[in-house]
Amino acid sequence: MRSNNSDLDLSLVIYNLPKFEKNSEKSDFYDGVLMQIYYQIDKDRKTAEMFHKDPVITAAFGKQLSVRYIPFEVTIEVFINKIVDPYNTWLLQTYALIDERFLKLALVLKYWNKEVNKSRGKSKLNSYSMILMLIAYLQH
Repeated sequence: MRSNNSDLDLSLVIYNLPKFEKNSEKSDFYDGVLMQIYYQIDKDRKTAEMFHKDPVITAAFGKQLSVRYIPFEVTIEVFINKIVDPYNTWLLQTYALIDERFLKLALVLKYWNKEVNKSRGKSKLNSYSMILMLIAYLQH
């Protein structure tokens, strides 16, 4: 489900990697992997000019790297071992195939949530939570 202000989430799955723990050697490993992506982007000058890179940040689930691909104005967020997201995407695609109303209503809900919460800065509910409520509504 994509709207004009969507981003692209990329989850790198590295098997046998211990669970992320802040301020540990495991955290350093996560940093190292994401920094390698930085280095690969910067290797070629032409490629480097097409990306705006933000610093690696620590999120609740691990490390996150955000880069903005300037030609298409899309943000690419790279995560390590954030395994649940691809399953969530698959479920949403499946729901869209089952009920043709789902995609239209989901996009309207996401837009509404964004517009209503502009003045507050951040929504109380993320878009995935809103979509889960929509699915529950459509099931009844």
